[in-house]
Amino acid sequence: MSKRGFLGKVVISAVFIIIFLFAIEAVQRYRHPDIIFHREYNSLGFRGKEFSVKKNQGIKRMLFIGASTTYGFFNSSEHSFSYLTEQILNSRLTSVKVEAINAARPGKDSSWVADRIEKSLFLQPDLIIVLVGYNDSSTVYGEYIKQKGEARFSLRKPWYLKLNSFLEQHSVLYITLKEKAAILFYGDPEFAYEKGKGIGNKNKEPKGRPEWFQIYPQFYRTNIEKMIRTARQHKIGIIFLNPPLSSSRSVEYPLYLKAFLRLKQELLSATSKYSIPVIELQGLFLTAEEKQDFMADGIHFSDKGNLKIAEEITGFLLKNKRKYLGTVPLARQ
Repeated sequence: MSKRGFLGKVVISAVFIIIFLFAIEAVQRYRHPDIIFHREYNSLGFRGKEFSVKKNQGIKRMLFIGASTTYGFFNSSEHSFSYLTEQILNSRLTSVKVEAINAARPGKDSSWVADRIEKSLFLQPDLIIVLVGYNDSSTVYGEYIKQKGEARFSLRKPWYLKLNSFLEQHSVLYITLKEKAAILFYGDPEFAYEKGKGIGNKNKEPKGRPEWFQIYPQFYRTNIEKMIRTARQHKIGIIFLNPPLSSSRSVEYPLYLKAFLRLKQELLSATSKYSIPVIELQGLFLTAEEKQDFMADGIHFSDKGNLKIAEEITGFLLKNKRKYLGTVPLARQ
């Protein structure tokens, strides 16, 4: 057989394999309509429904910003806590109408959030609600490198973890196969969703960087203070959500927990310095129902968890209705 003939057969075989996989993927998507990849952006690059850039009279515009937990990576846009907050407030208010904008993006850290706030000022938000800390805490496993002109910790995923993340975000076939493998070997489908570790590595936390604790917290605090200064400069209210963590995640990733708690200290210290309110969320999840409030990775919220957060935010805003929801201009914080 000539070299050209051999290559031709390889190409034809590859095409048939690709068609076969696409056919199985289509069947799996039909069989599992509950598995949906929620990456919904409007024409302005924000998650959810279209809205006018110009803020109409009588509207209180809230900008929700963070990473995948705020975005609602495993939830539809109608089950993100930003959308639920809007719905609950509008059902209880008569004098004003609330418009919530989900400005979050999965995988981002506090540096990106600080920049995103500045780039979203054209929307003229009346209030900014921030949830950060999860991805910043993950950098405790990273390398200290030069990136974009600044020295900082950054995660460098090997190719197989990048491939795993890509397939988890695009293939129902891959997700169902991971679940079946997890059930077959461990009797528990949740093993399939141990993010970044892979099936079979449960309770094996990646090696961390001790120097992280002397460097990264200050970088994180600088970003928090940048968010606060930007809001104050433009006379916009800003509220931080103190991020919760599931007990399972805390037990399985003790180094992550240590980093997570260290960054929470910086958040509370910075917000206290500038008298910025913080809504504590951890107490919402200290119950026997915690497993129903988080996804299997112990970080992302279920629909039920998002509803709890929305109700907590709503309660705080209604309690401080005059300051955040009144018709008078918002006073400088």
